Amino acid sequence: MKKFAIYRNGLRFLSIYLGFSIISIAIILFLFSSSKSTLEEDIKIQTENDITSISNVFLEELSQLSTDIFLITDLINVHDSIIINNGSSEFTSGDSKAIIETEFLVWLGMKDAYDQIRFIDNTGQEIIRVNANNGSPYIVEDSELQNKASRYYFSEAIILDDRDLYMSVLDLNVENGEIEMIDDSPKPMLRLATPLFDKDGVKLGIVIVNYLAENLFETLDITEETLHSTIEIINESGYYLYTKDESLEFGFMYDNLLEEKFSKYHDYDVFSISSGEIVSEKYEDGYYTTIRLSSSELTDAANESGSSNINIVFGSKEFIIFTELNLNTNTAYKNMRTLYISLAIASLVVGLILTRLIDESIHLNRENIKRMKYDSLNDLLTTLPNRKSINEHIQNLLQRKKAFTLLSLTLMDSRM
Repeated sequence: MKKFAIYRNGLRFLSIYLGFSIISIAIILFLFSSSKSTLEEDIKIQTENDITSISNVFLEELSQLSTDIFLITDLINVHDSIIINNGSSEFTSGDSKAIIETEFLVWLGMKDAYDQIRFIDNTGQEIIRVNANNGSPYIVEDSELQNKASRYYFSEAIILDDRDLYMSVLDLNVENGEIEMIDDSPKPMLRLATPLFDKDGVKLGIVIVNYLAENLFETLDITEETLHSTIEIINESGYYLYTKDESLEFGFMYDNLLEEKFSKYHDYDVFSISSGEIVSEKYEDGYYTTIRLSSSELTDAANESGSSNINIVFGSKEFIIFTELNLNTNTAYKNMRTLYISLAIASLVVGLILTRLIDESIHLNRENIKRMKYDSLNDLLTTLPNRKSINEHIQNLLQRKKAFTLLSLTLMDSRM
C-alpha cells in the first residue's frame, strides 16, 4: 500500500488527522449552533423592540392629533358663535366668524404639521376654511368655499356622536381630480374630524383638520435610524404606506401600482394576527415581526395622552407595522458566521501541522534508532559487520541448528 504523500507513516496519520478534523469541526458546529440560537433570540428581542418603538411613535403622533382637534372644538364652543338656522349652520355674527378665523390662523401658525382647518355644516357646506399655505396661512374667501357632502370623510364623520373622533384613511391629497404635487412630491394626508354640538346637544356640523402625514414619516425616518430593522407600514388592503422603496407607497392611488401589494413581496399572512399584539415568527432565514393597530389601540393611546372618553373611528380600519429581518443579511450574524468559518479553517490547518510534526518526530526517532542499531553492529570505519554482529549471527544460526563454517583470520600489523 502506498503511503499518503503528506505523511511518512502513511494512512495511520491520515486517519488520525481525519479523526481530529471531524471532532474539531463537530465542536465548532456545536458552538456555532449555540451562538446562532443566542443571536436569534437577541434578534427576536431587538425586532420586537423596534416594532414597539415605531408603534409608540406612531400612536403618540396620532394621539397628539386627537388632542389638538378637541382643543379646536373647545375654542369654537367657548365663543358660542355658531347656531342652526333653517337646517344649516351659520355664525351668529360677522365678528363671531372673524374671531374663529383668527383662532384658526393662530393655530396653523403654531402647528406646521397641519395643512387645513375647516368647519363644515350638516349639509356638507364649508362655512369656514383656513389654509396653511406652507407657513403663510390665509382665510379662504366665502366664494371659494365648497360643498363636501359627497366626500367620504364628511359622510363618515357627520354621523358620529360627541367625543367621537373620525380618523380617515391615510392617502394622497387630491385637488380637482388630480393628486396634488408639491415640489414634484405628493402630499400624504390624514384627515381628522369630530362633530360639533351646541350647549343643547344639537349637532352643528363637523370640525375637520388636514394633517400633513409627511411629518409622521419624517419622525418615523428619524426613529428608524436608531433601529436594527427596516420598517414597513401597510393598510388593511395590503398597500404600502411607508417603506424603504418610496416608489411603492400609496399604490392604490395609481393605476400602474395597483398590483404593488405586500403579498407580492412577502409570503406571509400579516392579517392573521390579533390586533394590538406583537407577533414574531421564525422562518427559514430570519424573523417576521408584526403589530396591527386598530381603532382600539388608537383610542387607548389618545385617552392615555391626556384626553378622556375619546372614541376613535378609524377609516383605514387598521395600520400594520411590519419588519422582516433576514439572518443572511444581518451584520452580527455574518460576522459570527465568518468567525466560525475562520475557526474551522484554522482548526484544520492546526490539525494538519500538529499531525505532520508528530509524524516527522516519530520518523526521525525511528531513523535514529535504526542508525544506532546499525552503528552498534558495524565498524564505523569500514562499515563491515563487527564482532558483536558476527556473534549475534552465529547465535542465531546455532539456535536454528543450521550448519555453518567459520573462518577466523588474524591480521597482524607488519610493523610489529
